[in-house]
Amino acid sequence: MSTSGPPILPFSVDNTLGALLIGSLVAAAFWGVTSVQTYIYYHRYPDDPLFLKLVVVVLWILDTFDACLTSHIAYHYLVTNYMNPKSIAIPVWTLIVSHFV
Repeated sequence: MSTSGPPILPFSVDNTLGALLIGSLVAAAFWGVTSVQTYIYYHRYPDDPLFLKLVVVVLWILDTFDACLTSHIAYHYLVTNYMNPKSIAIPVWTLIVSHFV
């Protein structure tokens, strides 16, 4: 009975998947900060003009959309395609969409 270890990858994942993990975690933390700031803004300044309130909510929605895209990218490469190095060569659709946002 032979024991086989994890497959040896022909490249280092530290500068690809490791950077993706760290970047998505930092982005999630910043999204949390943005959400708290948005909440505080609406409670402290209820008399601001409607245009300014709309700008704030649109920016928060765009930030939330970007956080969802980043989370999907990380999940796709780090969970769904775990130990599948060939998947890095093919960009997932959310990676393409995130470049336009």
